[in-house]
Amino acid sequence: MKGLVVYSPEKHATMQAAQAIYDELMIDKELATPDTMPAELSQYDIVFAGFWMDYSHPTADGKQVLQSLEDVNVALFCVVPDFPVTEQARESLRLNRELLNKNNLFLGGFICQAVHDANHRDKLKKGSLWGARQFSREMYYSLRS
Repeated sequence: MKGLVVYSPEKHATMQAAQAIYDELMIDKELATPDTMPAELSQYDIVFAGFWMDYSHPTADGKQVLQSLEDVNVALFCVVPDFPVTEQARESLRLNRELLNKNNLFLGGFICQAVHDANHRDKLKKGSLWGARQFSREMYYSLRS
């Protein structure tokens, strides 16, 4: 099996979530940004795609990536600057899913929460970091069964 984790590098918290998912995957894998992701994705059994969500909308590069995915197994993760259990956070994930072409298989989604540290830099909340790792394992096992 082979996996790809694509993330928008705009926010540090998104990179942290992508790295946690990548580190937890127990398969041959690659980590990429929208600018460095391969054009041909048929070699991947799973593509994780994650983006910062602001007011329920992904970053511009995130939208472009989601709309370009064709005939792949997709697991979405988004990072929001609010609690991940709010209606707005769920709406963010739903809007991401709607950007996918119908020929993709949507495997699942995960919403991460970002917080600011003492230097006003965004980072992933500790529970979201653990959750991203768990999400990675769950998506992997869903393909194996």
